[in-house]
Amino acid sequence: MLSVDRHGPGSMQYTQSNDMRRIDIGTARRVLSAHLLPHNMYHVSSNNDHQSIAIEHRDLDQISFNRVIYDERIKVESPQFRNFNTLMIIRSGEVSARHGAASFSAKAGDVVLFSGKARSIFEFSAEFEQMTLKIPTSIIDAVAGNHNFSAHLRPGVLRCDTNPLLQAIESIYASIGQPNDIYRSRVVRKEAERLIAAMVIAACGDAGQPAEASDFPPSLVRACAFIERNLGGEVSIEDLCRVASISASGLNYIFKRYLGFSPLRYLALCRLEAANEMILRYPARQITEIALDCGFLHLSRFSGLYAKRFGELPSQTRNRALGALYRPN
Repeated sequence: MLSVDRHGPGSMQYTQSNDMRRIDIGTARRVLSAHLLPHNMYHVSSNNDHQSIAIEHRDLDQISFNRVIYDERIKVESPQFRNFNTLMIIRSGEVSARHGAASFSAKAGDVVLFSGKARSIFEFSAEFEQMTLKIPTSIIDAVAGNHNFSAHLRPGVLRCDTNPLLQAIESIYASIGQPNDIYRSRVVRKEAERLIAAMVIAACGDAGQPAEASDFPPSLVRACAFIERNLGGEVSIEDLCRVASISASGLNYIFKRYLGFSPLRYLALCRLEAANEMILRYPARQITEIALDCGFLHLSRFSGLYAKRFGELPSQTRNRALGALYRPN
């Protein structure tokens, strides 16, 4: 039987009996509920092929955050990390991995990033503990563009301090786990996801800090300012080229180089973010009016893009915002 006991912050002790086919789930649950997060935020599972305890956080819609503990050396082949950035924080033990054509090893205290379409093969040491944060690249890109971050997250072993990041993430999950229904709303979870993505970029991105406005070419600054002033009107590539005094190919290059999006994709994201903010701030307004104010002429197309961006329909965001507004204290 494998049991887990916590001895001070960040440390665990592993003990085994002759029965290697079982895990003391009760012990794990008691310890983890006391020291990690509320019970409904995780599940404990076992696999007879190897001994492990997995605590997976379920409450966020697109970001998963889990802790896995192995008590014997194993080899795992992972499927493709398609459309995800996966951050593995090594808490104890060692891991050797092959991610596409790259090979590397990591030890306790290291942070490993996997991304793209490559298949990965891991070999974990005995008494290995990891925490894994899996974030869709769409969230990383959107947050980076909206907040002017340098979001170049390259696969491999990263050199960054993740302790503040982990503390902040656990605090977010703990807040969402509170009994107040507002913390369980999809709107709040979406905001939490974007906050987590911003913290990952700040902790592990190349620059690690928001880019200053002076870091951007003047042509890009002018184009972005024009977009912000005209979210409700017609904005064409020709308009942006004229304002930025740059060719269409040059415009596309600077947007992708500094923001990670094409100009029209950035325009659409700005409009969606503006619509989301207006729905949350003025839930009594009609969705159609807000869509038109933000430059969307076709409600069905707006609803589809909105659902893809935020994980719910505009009407669902509105209903949740209204519920939070009129819920008695």
